[in-house]
Amino acid sequence: MAALEPGNAVRELYRALWKFAAGARGQLIGASALLTGSQLIRLTMPWLAAQAINALQRGEITGSGRWIALLMAVYLVSWLLHGPGRVLERNVGVRVRETLADTLYARIAGAPLAWHAGHHSGELQHRVHQASRALSDFAQNQFVYLQNAVNFVGPLFALALLSATSGAVALVGYVVIALVILRFDRALMLLARIENDADRRYVSALLDFIGNASTVIGLRLQQASRVLLGRRMQAVSAPLKRTVVINEGKWFAVDLMGLGLTWTLVVLYVLQTRTPGQAVMLGGVFMIYQYAQQTASVVGSMAANFQSFARMHTDFQSAGPLWDA
Repeated sequence: MAALEPGNAVRELYRALWKFAAGARGQLIGASALLTGSQLIRLTMPWLAAQAINALQRGEITGSGRWIALLMAVYLVSWLLHGPGRVLERNVGVRVRETLADTLYARIAGAPLAWHAGHHSGELQHRVHQASRALSDFAQNQFVYLQNAVNFVGPLFALALLSATSGAVALVGYVVIALVILRFDRALMLLARIENDADRRYVSALLDFIGNASTVIGLRLQQASRVLLGRRMQAVSAPLKRTVVINEGKWFAVDLMGLGLTWTLVVLYVLQTRTPGQAVMLGGVFMIYQYAQQTASVVGSMAANFQSFARMHTDFQSAGPLWDA
């Protein structure tokens, strides 16, 4: 069960990524730097938008125009960093898949015949495909994890600067939501592993029946083979159905808690900063809402992406028997 722990999964995938990115590690580091820089620059956008809104509220049309122009310039610069970073990142993903697939095939080709006798060829093909694709997908999705990290820590820091109380409430609230997500995803990781095992058994039987179609027809085993395949497909569907129910429960909890926390932060900021007899500056309210929304969206993204991360880790681990060959 230790392998199902998120911390272990993260360490295992990053060790594998670094190992199989040999020859493209410079691109991996460059991609990370560009993508992180892009997200750091975007953190200024809610503040710039707030200045533009406040200028409009004061009737300063020219000043507002300058803030809007600066906002557009920041957005352009962030994309000039993001685009090349994504290209480098996807190149790393391609390299990782090629290297891992070749390494796994070399393990299979070098394994003794006695080992091959205990492993179905369809199962081996499935394991190579799953593991190499999973690590490649992980390599190509680093921008998501970097974006989430920056957009979680950055807005929390900004909220703390604007209001220490808001920052503390946000930190506690989002940590609670993250713990709820991890609780759900531990169950989802286990179900993904059960589904993978059942899927391999189904694929192996399907390949046997198709590869020996003449025997199936000659012995009139069509109906019996259909029954067996049906049972194995049902074994694949059982954990999938449970996954659907758990996933919907997770999203219900995450969306509801995220929405409640966002508006709690907005109301708290207004109560702390308002002055009797004076209008509340809309720019400040908008800025708080945007930073709270950014952090809430990261929590929602964590809920979605940790599930895909868990699946990638489970698929990558399917190559385990090949390393023992």
